Amino acid sequence: MSYHVFIEGAQNPAAVADVAAAIARRYGLPADALEQRFAAGRFRVKANVDLDTARAFAGDLTRLGAIAAIVDAATGLPAPAATPTAPAAAPTVATPAAAASPAAAAASARRPPAIPVAPTVRAPAGGRSAAEPPVPPPPEPLQSGLAAAYSGRHEAHDLGVLTSALESGELRLATLDGSDDVADEAPPAESFSPPGGEPRAEGAPAGGDLDAAGAFSPPAEAFGPPPEEAPLDIDPAALVRTTPPPMAAVAAPELEYPDPAPGAPATAPAPGAPAVAPATASPPAAVAVPWHERALAAVRAQFLDRPQVRFAAGIVLAVVLAWIPARLYWGAKVDAEQKALTASLREVVAAARTDEAAWQAYTEAATAQKGLAESRMVNHTVTALLVWLALGGLIGFVYFKKIPWDEL
Repeated sequence: MSYHVFIEGAQNPAAVADVAAAIARRYGLPADALEQRFAAGRFRVKANVDLDTARAFAGDLTRLGAIAAIVDAATGLPAPAATPTAPAAAPTVATPAAAASPAAAAASARRPPAIPVAPTVRAPAGGRSAAEPPVPPPPEPLQSGLAAAYSGRHEAHDLGVLTSALESGELRLATLDGSDDVADEAPPAESFSPPGGEPRAEGAPAGGDLDAAGAFSPPAEAFGPPPEEAPLDIDPAALVRTTPPPMAAVAAPELEYPDPAPGAPATAPAPGAPAVAPATASPPAAVAVPWHERALAAVRAQFLDRPQVRFAAGIVLAVVLAWIPARLYWGAKVDAEQKALTASLREVVAAARTDEAAWQAYTEAATAQKGLAESRMVNHTVTALLVWLALGGLIGFVYFKKIPWDEL
């Protein structure tokens, strides 16, 4: 009979990764694949092995932290638990009456020869008799699981007459249909190395990985045939939306190449024509920048790109530009007053040369005209200052509010 070994899960569900890593190190398997198998549920790790080998594997997996189960390959039922072996039965001694019958003679011929038992002689008190056979050693304790697999002791089972019949070919197994030819089937691929062997490294070709033979996969009878994969259903409209336009739809720039164009076959010169050396490309000459463009770039770097300098320049510009017309206005008014005062005084002086009383009147008139001129000059000065302030404010408003300095 053959048996399958399954892993039901981990003894500690929180340590699945540790159990998978321990099994991977023990048998040379990939740990990530084992974790996926643990997450999927029950899976098979050994197929079509005898009961002793199955128990050895189950014990080893249990020691590593997994929950192992042994199932009969034919029925799918759990394997019977290990039971201690019964002591060998005492040899049967044939009686003379039984030996005389033909049936007893045939039965004795089929049985293995009996082992003669030496008579037991009681030893005197104080020592063992020399005729007493040696006492057999005490039976070794029963071993199961990995201990039995590692012991290295394999007892040969003697079938008696059946052994010689099987060896001579007189006794053969027959099938149900009457055919005596039994085809030899190749053993299934192993997914684990024997418990006593050295662990194989990852990538080993001989059964060290999860091969396609199905030795590490769940049995087909437990889960049924694998479901067919559903075809991938993709919306054609989604492909149209996500597909970029073809490169042929983009107009390629027209490139002008010297004669000949790159990649064109070179033409050989005509016979007798002088050889012309190929022209070498000279480095491009530096383009001269006009002076006004250089000056504009310098002004932009020193003035337009610096807000503090631009603010100070606006204040100075408003003050200077407003002072010029205010000064011209004040000067014109003062000159007019001076000329008017001078003309009036000349008339008074001309009249006072002939009369002393007129001279006295001249003095008074000159004093009055001078005071009037000074008063008018003060008015003109105040008016010029007001003109200065008004023009300065207007220039500052235009400079700071109307000129888009950030766009220049």
